[in-house]
Amino acid sequence: MTERACIILAAGMGTRLGLKDVPKVMVGLHDKPLLHHTVETVLKTNPDNFIVVTGHKGEVIKRYFGNDLIYQRQEVLNGNAGALREGLKGLNNRNKNVLVLQGDDSAFYKIESLLNLISLHERSDADLTMIFTNEYDPNTFKSQYIPDERNRIIKMVYPIRNPSDGFYFTGSFCARVELLKKQIPKLKPIDGIISTTQIILNSLEESKRVFGLTVQGGEWVGINTPQELERAQMIISKSKDQK
Repeated sequence: MTERACIILAAGMGTRLGLKDVPKVMVGLHDKPLLHHTVETVLKTNPDNFIVVTGHKGEVIKRYFGNDLIYQRQEVLNGNAGALREGLKGLNNRNKNVLVLQGDDSAFYKIESLLNLISLHERSDADLTMIFTNEYDPNTFKSQYIPDERNRIIKMVYPIRNPSDGFYFTGSFCARVELLKKQIPKLKPIDGIISTTQIILNSLEESKRVFGLTVQGGEWVGINTPQELERAQMIISKSKDQK
């Protein structure tokens, strides 16, 4: 895909992890901060433009990565779509598509999975292509998505009736910049929050071309609690031992 940017949403506070002095994405995972693993993988996809959206304790991220990245700041923490809106301000006119990753749960994606996502988005002439997991977590997922045989999304199901009927959105996706710039101003806050899930729902209602790619088990690892962080530490330690 030509003229492609990447935006990593990294403004979260990590309240449930009990963090005070560092943003959530800078919590240690094995020998590096959580965000380092994601940046390392994304760079291998050769984006034309690379932006990190900071918020809480953003200066910690800037000190660590220095001038190697472009930064946009989310002053008001009003949801991941709010962070994405700030990230889009850092794009240039040549950026036609953007890979959007959540900075707190994208550390385990394989380079092949991100390249497959980009490839599916391009060859399907998609407006938006989502990353799915088929590992249902009732504490995380409240809706599911049903694709057809070509991986185009037919509908979103809410509430979930049968967990095995569909797939679950990890929060990461590839999209046309033009679509995002049109959709985000339409979003109405729910309890003060605007989310990227709302962008997807609106796109489906407007019959946009929305597709999905399912990653292998263990590539999406949500890290919101000390228990989930401990699990992630075990996963990455095991992967390092196998190399």
